[in-house]
Formats: sequence, C-alpha cells, structure tokens
Amino acid sequence: RVFWEVFTDYGVIRQGAFLCLPIEHFDAYDIEESNRIMAFDVFSILILLCDGVIKEKVELLFEIGKAKSGVVTKYDLGRLVYGFLRGAYGAGITTSIPSPARTQKLINALFFEGDTNSDGNMDLPEFSYWAMKH
Repeated sequence: RVFWEVFTDYGVIRQGAFLCLPIEHFDAYDIEESNRIMAFDVFSILILLCDGVIKEKVELLFEIGKAKSGVVTKYDLGRLVYGFLRGAYGAGITTSIPSPARTQKLINALFFEGDTNSDGNMDLPEFSYWAMKH
C-alpha cells in the first residue's frame, strides 16, 4: 500500500491509468523478500539512469545524500554507494551485490578521493567534481 502511494502520481493519467511504478519493479527491489524496499535505492538508480543534465543529476544526488549539516560524510557516501549497488542489482544491471567488506573498501577509497581538502566531508563542489569523474 505504501509503495502504491509513494510511486503513483494521481495527477498524471496515461492511457486511462495513473502513472505509477509497476509492482514488478517493487519485487525487483525487494531483495530480502520482506515486502519492503528502500526508496533511496530506487531513487538513486532512477536519478542515475533518467534522461537529464548530468550536473543537475549530481546536484540532486548530493541533496538527497547529504547530512543535515549540508555536506556528504563518509557515512552518507556509504548510503549513496550502497543504494547504487542495491539499485543496480534490483534493476538487473548487475548480478550481485559486493560483500560488506568489499563495499566498505570501495566507500573508503571513493571518499578519500572525493574529500580533496581532507576535512572529513564533501561539500557540493567536491562531490560534484568527484561524481563527474565517475
């Protein structure tokens, strides 16, 4: 029910039906078969794969991924990376999700690369520069 509410736009009707994300997409993202999905996983992959200006997509990812302090911390980057990995798996782009240890190693390397001033955070310019490289 919550899925239907979140992913249905009652203001848009196409071919006599409300615009919504089909239930088979829900099933694809329900990796643990718990009847729950992480909306962040769906949103992150949708942002990456949708048509649009890359700069705007990067800024949107920053906005949904940043901490309350207005910057992306290593933890926040971890959520983004894990969301991408789960989203890519759910969308059928990859056939597996890396192990937690391998994912953490990836997050550490990506954050080290992106935090160019070594203050433990990525602001929008750092995040944008980093994201555009990847």
